[in-house]
Amino acid sequence: MTPGWRPLTVDDLAALTRLEGAADAADGERFPTTVDDLESQLGSPGIELERMSVGIDDGNGALVGWCLLEPRIGGLTWNRVHVFGSVHPARRRQGLGRALLDWAAIHGAEVLRTAPARRPDLDDVLTVHAAEPARDRARLQERAGFELVRWHHDMFRDLSLPIADAPLADGYTFLPWQRERDDEFHAADVAAFEGAWGSAPWSIELWRHEFADDDSFRPAVTVGVEHDGVVVGYVIVAAFEGMEDDAGQKVAWLARLGVRPEHRQRGIGTAVITRVMALTRDAGFATAGLDVDTSNVTGALRLYERLGFVPVKRLALRAKIVRPAST
Repeated sequence: MTPGWRPLTVDDLAALTRLEGAADAADGERFPTTVDDLESQLGSPGIELERMSVGIDDGNGALVGWCLLEPRIGGLTWNRVHVFGSVHPARRRQGLGRALLDWAAIHGAEVLRTAPARRPDLDDVLTVHAAEPARDRARLQERAGFELVRWHHDMFRDLSLPIADAPLADGYTFLPWQRERDDEFHAADVAAFEGAWGSAPWSIELWRHEFADDDSFRPAVTVGVEHDGVVVGYVIVAAFEGMEDDAGQKVAWLARLGVRPEHRQRGIGTAVITRVMALTRDAGFATAGLDVDTSNVTGALRLYERLGFVPVKRLALRAKIVRPAST
């Protein structure tokens, strides 16, 4: 039967999970997509499924392809929508993947055009990602006009290895995460990533959706750094389903970490990451993990390598301009 195109709904969660499971297996994905991942995506603040998603139904109730647009508006780099999606391996090389990317270009441009926070002096851009070794996905993206702009690494650290002591400088203290101070952790994050390449500020609603209100969040091992009553650094820890080490154990994932710019170069990042590694080890985790933009100008990659993190996965970020900046 001819495939039918329609917006996704939360009722598609089971079918979408089956589709992503098949796609991940075919692509050799190191960290398979879980039902929790997809449920979080579909319910994320700012996602309007009616105009930001599409599923391809095979006519018999099975999804064979899908696409979701996630607006990431703000920052100084671009006006951006990130594109998620895949095609079932049995239906690849039939033009569905390219059709989904063409749909994303049309609808993503419209989402950007109507975004209240859009800046006309910045390019309107779609981004996609492809993990190695999924070369078919990468080639499809390149043929659709997406160009490589960045490499990201997922990195692991064996917590059975020695963890060197890294005390804070005078005037700084560690701060256990507390729900009543979550707004302060969020404010530190906004400051830490202001002006960072490709970043957009997270709303407090999105921040809580991703962390404090998510089942994967691990508050007991999430740590901040305080100076004169202000949160100046932090590491947010989660334990995601599907994020496992080689032994099949859940990884303590350092999901978000940063230091306010005016407090950098004082050892805060080293101290708070080291503190979190010790806490997660003592909580029973065998491995800590994080991701990094390999071109990060703050030297994050060098810091993580120095602390013993090693790459376990490479992820390419590609971008396509759908409307140039106004001149």
